[in-house]
Amino acid sequence: MRPPDQRADEPYESRDQELGDALRSWTQANASLLSIALEGLLDSAGMDPTWLLRMSSESLDAEVCLFYGPRVDVAAFLPKQPADRMFVGSEDGVTQQRLVEILDELVRVNGGEVMPTRLRSPQL
Repeated sequence: MRPPDQRADEPYESRDQELGDALRSWTQANASLLSIALEGLLDSAGMDPTWLLRMSSESLDAEVCLFYGPRVDVAAFLPKQPADRMFVGSEDGVTQQRLVEILDELVRVNGGEVMPTRLRSPQL
């Protein structure tokens, strides 16, 4: 049972802050590889993200959104490839380690590797 002065959503806020800390550290470590913009901790309600990370380069444009849960949604665009240029995916229960793995996969895609199979082209 939680103490009476602890808000019901406090565990999510704590986890969101931890994931945000991982995002900030990753952003600082990878800022030389591509253009990165990080927003958060956002005052979000319902379906809005708590953190938003945008990365861009000549080879990759990606947006990574963190939501309560924790849930991560990824949208990646490959501007130099004529077909299947947009890829999307999401995961629930994301940990700091898994979040960094997802971000590192996107950096490798930027370097020329294939898109991870967990990201797929959206059905039209």
